[in-house]
Amino acid sequence: MVFKKLKSTKLFFILALFTITTGYIYATPYISIISLKNAIERRDIEKANKFINYKKVRKSLEKEVQKEVMTRILEKEESPTISELQLLILKPLIKKVSEVMIESTVNPNGLRVLLYTGDLIDNSGSEEVEMTKLVNKQNISKVQSNDFQKQKISLYYKSPNIFILESKIPENNRKVISLWRRKNIIDWHLTAIRLFYYK
Repeated sequence: MVFKKLKSTKLFFILALFTITTGYIYATPYISIISLKNAIERRDIEKANKFINYKKVRKSLEKEVQKEVMTRILEKEESPTISELQLLILKPLIKKVSEVMIESTVNPNGLRVLLYTGDLIDNSGSEEVEMTKLVNKQNISKVQSNDFQKQKISLYYKSPNIFILESKIPENNRKVISLWRRKNIIDWHLTAIRLFYYK
């Protein structure tokens, strides 16, 4: 009788430990996302860096940023199309501007603006660079944690090792998808960002 009681107690503790451990492992991407958010808000760059794979995030943004630059060029030209010759001439400029925008965006402060507002940091101007930097600093300072309340946020596992944070930002009809990848059993890294427009 005593043996059976001890056996059932031991089984209960094993099941409880398993449940707690499984629950904690399941919650680890949420913990990483909140930890990054808090580190960025506190300007704790060293801690924020632990959650970001900068090389992969920069790579993931290349096509999106080039599309953004092209859209801005077409808006200035007031033309919906561009000739192959114009594209050939503009391609190096588009690449250079895109590289500057990515470097300006892919850092804790730039990512803060991107994830909260869907806006890329643009320090790519020539004569207007200093003014743009000033405006960007003002934009960064205006970004508050309650800006998340304006977003429609979805959090879900895409696979056991990939977690998605999806934010819809009504102000500019932009959707920001952040892809987090498991580094080990409890640690996650932000490895990619995708930008979309929706109606």
